[in-house]
Amino acid sequence: MEIGTRLRVARKQKGLSVRKLGEIVGVSGVAVSKYERDLDMPSSGVLMRLCQALDLSLERLFRSTAVVLSEPAYRKRSDLAVKECKAIMKAVQDKAERYSEAEELAQRHEKLKLPVLSVSDAADVEDAAKRLRSDWHLGHDAIPSMVALLEDHEIQVIELTAHDHFDACALESDGRPFVVVRTGAPVDRVRFTLAHELAHLVLQHPSGKVPEGLANRFAGAFLVPADTAMRELGEHRDHLSRVELQLLKAKYGLSMGGWVHRAADLKIISSTENIRWQKLRNREGWRTEEPSCGLTPETPQRMERMVMRAYAEGEVTGMRAAELLGWSLEKVLGNGEGHVDSLVAEPGH
Repeated sequence: MEIGTRLRVARKQKGLSVRKLGEIVGVSGVAVSKYERDLDMPSSGVLMRLCQALDLSLERLFRSTAVVLSEPAYRKRSDLAVKECKAIMKAVQDKAERYSEAEELAQRHEKLKLPVLSVSDAADVEDAAKRLRSDWHLGHDAIPSMVALLEDHEIQVIELTAHDHFDACALESDGRPFVVVRTGAPVDRVRFTLAHELAHLVLQHPSGKVPEGLANRFAGAFLVPADTAMRELGEHRDHLSRVELQLLKAKYGLSMGGWVHRAADLKIISSTENIRWQKLRNREGWRTEEPSCGLTPETPQRMERMVMRAYAEGEVTGMRAAELLGWSLEKVLGNGEGHVDSLVAEPGH
């Protein structure tokens, strides 16, 4: 982001006009306008007064938008090639940098506040999932959208086109977590993956790393709490029916296989019934993809909202908004497919 854009965003955040800011720092409104359009550079003295008036540090004013990402933790199949992993990381780097700029435009600088939940075994994990649902006021019902839930709690969700062997990865930049999911992945898999990655963000294990089995257990418990599973299935079942699990998948967004694992974990079904279902899943090819059951795709929208808000407020041009979002200019202006506001005009800058 250019220095002028940062000045303009900070000024608008303060509710100051160009003229009023000029009066505060001792220059004309025309001079401030030139600074904001990067047509002129303020002297060091004026720059210090601008920063003071706008509560803007010099470090933040001159900070690079380059994002340094941590080593990703992949959820992928073993045959995902190194070349494909590198291509994914390059795409993630690009999207993360654009996301970072969108957050700056929206003045979103909150420090992530997630609980730290200590766990040692499956019982602890069940309690941790229950506690987090309580802290986030989720009750016992189905979570409408895992993507929206994570975005509402400042966890950045990025969607990108990638090889089918890639499911997701989680990584950090400046202490902020990113969860990357594959465009077009089955909805139930995306929801479970996001809940799994959430486990790695909030759980603390004595070994220093949460075992994958416990992360999976948390994901199932977060999507379908134990008391909810028992209410839907009963405390003990001899058999589970295919149609029953399809209906539950449609209601809770947890896969049929996930429901079977949940029932086995909670001792609702016997190991014999669990094995029968695992064989059925293999035979039907459901380990790769189950019947969709009409689940609605969950798409990240937080970045789009931030950029379009900045555009509506005149903080970025339509062209820059299009670049950040990877959209056409027509779509930003409201003339493209998927946007109904065709009366939006390019705001003045």
